[in-house]
Amino acid sequence: MPMTKEEHYGTNEDGTPNYDYCMYCYQKGEFTIKTDDLDEFVDKMLEAMSANPGAPEMGREEAKDMLENLGRWKKEY
Repeated sequence: MPMTKEEHYGTNEDGTPNYDYCMYCYQKGEFTIKTDDLDEFVDKMLEAMSANPGAPEMGREEAKDMLENLGRWKKEY
């Protein structure tokens, strides 16, 4: 999710902002969606965003492109 406001960021275990992940992906130091499948994660994240009227609108391909660049999904070669 594009993070343009402080409240869009996820939180670390101590409640401080985590600037790597959004509020839908990461809260209190843990990933909110427990899956190792990127496509499943994209679907669940978009579902969570659509339930929040304040969330930016985002298409599936845009979300997937953004998410696969995060550390959680980067493949090490």
